[in-house]
Amino acid sequence: MAVLGVYAIPAIMRSLLSFAVSTHSREGKFFLTEASGFVHSSSVIAFGLFMLWRSGETAAAFGLVRPRLWKDLGIAAAAYLGRYITSYAYAYAFYFVAPELYPRRSMYDFGHPTTQADYVATFLHALCNGTAEELMLWGLLYTRLNLLTDARFAPAIGIAALFASYHLYQGPYAVGSVFLTGLLHAALFLKFRRLAPLMLAHVLWDMVLLWR
Repeated sequence: MAVLGVYAIPAIMRSLLSFAVSTHSREGKFFLTEASGFVHSSSVIAFGLFMLWRSGETAAAFGLVRPRLWKDLGIAAAAYLGRYITSYAYAYAFYFVAPELYPRRSMYDFGHPTTQADYVATFLHALCNGTAEELMLWGLLYTRLNLLTDARFAPAIGIAALFASYHLYQGPYAVGSVFLTGLLHAALFLKFRRLAPLMLAHVLWDMVLLWR
């Protein structure tokens, strides 16, 4: 409930609000947007770590295990390349099934950094946002739902849907793509129970998205 109240529900509300108010623009607001995102994501990480500490369980129970360089890099590469491949496959299938709904131009303008301060703010925001999302959704929420329900796959599908739901502001095409990403991260987390590689892949994806 704490994860839903502090993280998921506010994220969904921001997504819905963005239909009425643009939160990413190219008109001088980029730095402020990224800086505020960094502050928000940092607070989410702090809250998540506090919840982990208060749980009385070890960090390993939530997927925060001792780093193993090559294994973690391999899982991160699988997450990143898997997302890249599934995104393109999904785009092809979406265009084939519903070409009239395929976004021929971006439905949501993220904006891109232009100054050194923009790049620094973008890096910090991406670093904390990817870390926060993976920590809250898979490390904390999935682990608890798995423990409470003794189910593996239903909570994973539900969390992937939750992850997709607060990307509504990007349109229905993006929601489907993000849902597939959630399923991919679910499969990797269920298999390896390691959060760091998923965080790394998420951070890299966000940085490429904003820096390209």
